Amino acid sequence: MADTTGSISGYGYILKQVFEAELSRSARLLFCLLTVFADSDTWQAYPNNRLITGYLRMNIKTFRRARTELANLGYLQFEHQGSTTLYTLTLNQAKIGQKGAHNGYGYFPKLIMLNNHLSNNSKLIYAFLASHAGTKGIAWPSVGKMVSQLKMSPKTFYNAQRELKQADFIKIDRRYDGRVNQTNVYTLIANQKVVGNVVELDPWFKTNRSLLAPAYYELAYQTPLTVQQKKQLQPFIREHGDQWVNMATFYARKYGFQYAYIYEVVKDWQRMQLQTPDDVVDWMSRYSVDQQGDDHGIPEDRFKDYLLSFFADKV
Repeated sequence: MADTTGSISGYGYILKQVFEAELSRSARLLFCLLTVFADSDTWQAYPNNRLITGYLRMNIKTFRRARTELANLGYLQFEHQGSTTLYTLTLNQAKIGQKGAHNGYGYFPKLIMLNNHLSNNSKLIYAFLASHAGTKGIAWPSVGKMVSQLKMSPKTFYNAQRELKQADFIKIDRRYDGRVNQTNVYTLIANQKVVGNVVELDPWFKTNRSLLAPAYYELAYQTPLTVQQKKQLQPFIREHGDQWVNMATFYARKYGFQYAYIYEVVKDWQRMQLQTPDDVVDWMSRYSVDQQGDDHGIPEDRFKDYLLSFFADKV
């Protein structure tokens, strides 16, 4: 297949359970591929068989066997609709639910899964690390754990890991406490570029909150809103304006939270009858314990607590 990874954006959600369960290598690869195509509201995807077997370098018989394996475990459902097959990631539906629950999954960039220069083994290693990395893109599982759960020999593992390191998709920091070696710390560079962190924010992100809300979201996250997400935000945009919604996007993105938080924040602000951006600024100032925080006087830890409160029962 042609290499298009330079223009690929977006990511899926990958769970630790995919690697903890007794799954074949082919089944794991298939699930990883489907997750980067799945809509994060419906958990549905419909890539065709040719695309799947092409990216996974898998023959049709192996693909169908892997698909059946995942379906038998309840990880996915598939339904033939004419020439298209609709896949529903039932594992993600059950385990992730509201995407604010960061326990047990992480973000898996599409540019890794669809990269034709990476081996399938290196993609599985990255997906494993991503499932342990949460929102920050940092993980520290032991090599022994990865080799065991990925069912790779040490030689195969280190060769595949080297691919990721040479491509600048991961950074490995070795830890030593003065007596014994500790587990390595893996920084998922691709995750931090796709999902984002404060250091790599586009400078326009801080100054362009007057953009239309969908455009500002794409600037913030480097991926567009889904059709369903646009429908969810449209009533708030009509009633309160784009800048009001952009303020929720700004704070969610600044502190490393995803779309689910934006949606909960705007619902909460509407419930509190914060009608305008000035109302939001005033509320933030009063919410703050002191005046030593960010642009509007709200300390970072307090606003993170506010964001986390929406999913306190799931974290």
